[in-house]
Amino acid sequence: MSAPVRVTPEDIAAPTGAPDETLWERRMRALTMRNAGATYAKIAEQFGVTTVTIRKDVRLALREVVSETADDMVSRQRAILLDMTRANYPAALQGDLGAQSAIVKCLEHEAKLFGLYAPTRVAVGVSDTEFASQAAELIAALGLEPPRELVRAEVIDVVAEDDTIPATLLAPSPTIDTDPTSLGEPLTCTDEEDTDDGWSNL
Repeated sequence: MSAPVRVTPEDIAAPTGAPDETLWERRMRALTMRNAGATYAKIAEQFGVTTVTIRKDVRLALREVVSETADDMVSRQRAILLDMTRANYPAALQGDLGAQSAIVKCLEHEAKLFGLYAPTRVAVGVSDTEFASQAAELIAALGLEPPRELVRAEVIDVVAEDDTIPATLLAPSPTIDTDPTSLGEPLTCTDEEDTDDGWSNL
């Protein structure tokens, strides 16, 4: 037979089913004191309860904080920002620089909280020249000869940084088709063209 479950007065809900606000407040205050560095014994002495009770209070308060939804967090932060703005606004209108700075910070945090700022563009990746340089290095590390196109792209990037280099060096080199089949039919001389007119330029 299992042992009976021990129920403390703190575990009993109010008759109406609503949470005990006094108990909830004590747990939140205990959590705040614990976060500030107070020992369980010091917190228990402050509230006049046992250390075991305070440990349980802190554990349940942490569980409630963790279970808070994102919407609840946004609402809570929004409420705090409004309170801080209301508290500092009269002084800000009177020229208090500290109050004005506090309001500006509240507005900045509110803008971030609700995504009011335009998204920041971030360039991701590498340029064609950087890619060619890294590819040439990797191929050379494998003991192979990098393609001339990769090496040329890297050289052009270096030359382009020097304004004294003629622009003709940056022009692409002409390509010559060495395929014999692309040269067409060979030239032949006909009998009419092969006539000796009696002189030579040799």
